[in-house]
Amino acid sequence: MIKSVKNKNLFLSYAALAFVYTYAGIAEKYPDYNGNALLTWFFTAACALVYSFAVSKFFSTDFVKKDGGKAPLVLLLTFCILYASSNVSFFASSLGLFDDFYSSETCVFFAAFFSLFCAFFIGKRGKNGIIFFGLLSSVFFFAWTFFGFFAFFTAKHAVLISSPLKLLEKTDFFGIIKDILYINADLAVFAYVLSKNESTPEKQILKAAIPAGSAFFAAVSGANVLKNALLLGDRLLYEAENPNFTAIRMIPLFELPEICVAVNAFACIIKASVSVCCAFFALKDIYGEKYNGKIAPFLLFGAAFASALLICGRDGVTEFLSVTSAVACAALCFFVRYKNV
Repeated sequence: MIKSVKNKNLFLSYAALAFVYTYAGIAEKYPDYNGNALLTWFFTAACALVYSFAVSKFFSTDFVKKDGGKAPLVLLLTFCILYASSNVSFFASSLGLFDDFYSSETCVFFAAFFSLFCAFFIGKRGKNGIIFFGLLSSVFFFAWTFFGFFAFFTAKHAVLISSPLKLLEKTDFFGIIKDILYINADLAVFAYVLSKNESTPEKQILKAAIPAGSAFFAAVSGANVLKNALLLGDRLLYEAENPNFTAIRMIPLFELPEICVAVNAFACIIKASVSVCCAFFALKDIYGEKYNGKIAPFLLFGAAFASALLICGRDGVTEFLSVTSAVACAALCFFVRYKNV
């Protein structure tokens, strides 16, 4: 039981941050829904709840130090940078959906640069920077979802939706698996970063906070999916490239595309900053006392930015790298934590 006021505040901060990190996958990669919105949400949320318990249990456990070598850390560093760059690339290349102005090469270039710069600025400052930005994003995400319900005042009525069981023939189950991995897999990276070098009492707080944040994610994302389904109906829901954007633009005071651009930017930055922080942890463990904090950030930033530009605009490649690098980062975080390198 969490007793002191300090521990309760820390629990709430970690829980809010866990919600933000998981929900960023929804805000950043607007839902495909895979032909069955409610079923996609059900499997994604259920896996998030189960996985969050496993992750919180594992990363709050103290393991005996073993000889794991440097190779896992090098791989973790590589995949973390690749994951951050693929997230930034996806964000920059998807801006054209909000307005034609954002599809210009200049806009895409600077969007990729500044989002990655912000991720490195936050990630280099470690957990404190991530917690501060995450709490700021939690208010933003929740308000963005809440105000989306005001679209019903414009639509005047809700649309009847089909039962998930009736849509089974149209359901893309491979897409559901892909979304589960995209949204949930890197929660292990999040847990690894927050538990790194922390005391046992704080790890126990984190152990309770991550499932709580995931439960809040399941509730808010479920409400958001139901809102989009009732607002757009089956046909428009699956034809819309961005159901969240469609819903928010139905509100007269929220017609500006900059609102969704800002939400996507926050989601991209929080995801990328955690990966960058993990990359810095790995780099410090690789070099130890030889680590140079003045040169390393510039080298990592250059590598990440070059990777982002290289894959930008190649949607298939970006999506593949996002999913595979998220899974690889999660697996390596489990291994490194178990070896207690």
